[in-house]
Amino acid sequence: HFAYLKRMQWEESALGFEFGPRWVVRRYDAHRFYQAISGSDMKGVDFVAIYDDRRLVFIEVKNYTRRFGGRLPEVVPPLDRPREFAAHVSRKWHDSLQAVRIFQLVLLRNWRYRFFHRLLVRFLPAHHDWRFWTRAYRLTQTPGATHAMLWLELAPRYPVRERRYVPAERLARLAEALEADLPEGIASVCINGTHAAPDPAVLRVVPLG
Repeated sequence: HFAYLKRMQWEESALGFEFGPRWVVRRYDAHRFYQAISGSDMKGVDFVAIYDDRRLVFIEVKNYTRRFGGRLPEVVPPLDRPREFAAHVSRKWHDSLQAVRIFQLVLLRNWRYRFFHRLLVRFLPAHHDWRFWTRAYRLTQTPGATHAMLWLELAPRYPVRERRYVPAERLARLAEALEADLPEGIASVCINGTHAAPDPAVLRVVPLG
């Protein structure tokens, strides 16, 4: 998973994520750093990623296309309750940003790290944990370099009470709610459904199963 300059494949929420060679990615909620703090009520995103060594991206994945038996959900939070949903996701982005700063403090407790950390970004390979989290921290200190992404999978229609959704209108409301609740220190937020599909050379997502 950590081979730089190779495509990286991950599975999350019944979706297959294939990141292009300009990404370095950590499956955040499975990482040992996050597991060490997960009992402290800090929420975590699905992926922490560095793109082109210049952008830190916190990626949260939500897949609402799954069926529960033969019933569709009566409430689809990002569409029906965008402000509540935005607050939930914003908390994850906020806590993940704070965690990157905490991880830097943890690393600084290691004398070998303290001695070599100024050289890490230059000489260690991009996939190395020390190098990744050092670079992530430095990007949090660089104005405009930290971003949030919501990867949202929705069914084309939720026919509860014969109600039809207009995806563009609903996603526009959600985007407004996310932008209004964006944590300080994160420069922008992107929802995949509100823009043209990402270039497959950069990020490709496919349903699984």
